[in-house]
Amino acid sequence: MIESNDHRTFIIFGGAIPNGSATAAGCLAKINLTKHETPNYFEGNLSPTNNKISNTDESDIESKLGGLYILKNKIQVGGIDTSGICADGIDFHGNYNELKTEDKQYTNTFTYFLDLINQDVINSAKEQRKSKAIQELEPFILNKPKNCNDDAQCKEIFGSAKRNYMELINSQK
Repeated sequence: MIESNDHRTFIIFGGAIPNGSATAAGCLAKINLTKHETPNYFEGNLSPTNNKISNTDESDIESKLGGLYILKNKIQVGGIDTSGICADGIDFHGNYNELKTEDKQYTNTFTYFLDLINQDVINSAKEQRKSKAIQELEPFILNKPKNCNDDAQCKEIFGSAKRNYMELINSQK
């Protein structure tokens, strides 16, 4: 999960429990979250994706929701409606531990998802959804890991994403 201002985005990638050649392929879900009355419960609609992992449009995700609890040091996913967008057997339900921002694993995870979101942004910008593209990329730009410049891959992908972000901002003026 990444956030900036009042905007929270939850991005998750996973597959099914290994079952030999019948194992379902990986799937990506992206949810724009809003807080609900239940303490620490957030829910939102799935968002379109267009990257090397997933390509969904509004018609694929119409009325599909995801919900989760934000707890101390972990996120508990209650359910994400992936029917029709992920292979059968994909289930994101469960607990996900918080990564410390100074850890290498955090930087690797941040970089992985930033790369996917940057691809989404490039494709969204082509479709003239520039304000949405800015909104999706902004939390990553504002939450750059402190050790990103020490990691060649993070530095490269962040640099590309920031250039795209600035081009989008400047095109809105």
